Amino acid sequence: MYASSIIVFALSALTATATPVTPSPLLSLKAYCPGKYFVNPQCCSTNVGVAAFDCKIPTGAPSSLEDFKSTCSAEKKDALCCLIPLGGADLVCKEPQQI
Repeated sequence: MYASSIIVFALSALTATATPVTPSPLLSLKAYCPGKYFVNPQCCSTNVGVAAFDCKIPTGAPSSLEDFKSTCSAEKKDALCCLIPLGGADLVCKEPQQI
């Protein structure tokens, strides 16, 4: 009970202090991060299931899924589609998919 209260408090504090989310300018990548939820293309260093760390929007304007992956790979990061970007520590991410 106590541990779950701490987790809820920590997540509340994290979201309250997070920078405002701005839409990604890379609209072409939305094709690889489709749907309502996982719509934020990111290059992340570490993905642990519920959180991904050291994330940023891919540089340039990748023109395909492979280009998106190779752009992130060049920075030694993984291409991911994330639910909630929080200034470098994104919550709930998954692999991009070809449509």
